[in-house]
Amino acid sequence: MELLIPGLLLVALMVWASTKIKRDADAAFGPESIETDDLAVEKPDGFLHVLNDDSGLAFRAYSKEYGSGEANGIRKATIDIEIFEGIEPDERLTEIETELGELTNLNRYLDGGEHAISFSTEFVDDDIEFERIYRLNKRSDRFFETKITLLADYKEEFTGKIEEFLSSLRAK
Repeated sequence: MELLIPGLLLVALMVWASTKIKRDADAAFGPESIETDDLAVEKPDGFLHVLNDDSGLAFRAYSKEYGSGEANGIRKATIDIEIFEGIEPDERLTEIETELGELTNLNRYLDGGEHAISFSTEFVDDDIEFERIYRLNKRSDRFFETKITLLADYKEEFTGKIEEFLSSLRAK
């Protein structure tokens, strides 16, 4: 009987802490406005913005869910933004085409009055099919390469979120 009250208090504390941790973790995957010195973007629901990443990327986010079957352990979607200096978008376009092969949906346009290119490609890695969507935005003497990699089986699930993300992206 002497242990009943402290035991109940401990259980109540554990339930409260567990609920709070779960609520905070779910909030991290919610939509969010992110602004840095280099860019501003609306992170879509279901993605986590990776902070303190040592990859050298300007922005990195990944989906909450993983693939299934052979793609078990691989995120359904990832978003990476890298900044290049001293290279033109067309040079990078040629590098990507050499590495991955045929590019589809190639579109050249002006973004903020400067040169931009968007395209996509499909590739297979370890018998797993992927689709990658690229957007190259020139800003002064540098350009931003946005690379969105999707497990091909989940492309339709993420189409709206990816369009929302790309339309909100503002390179500075």
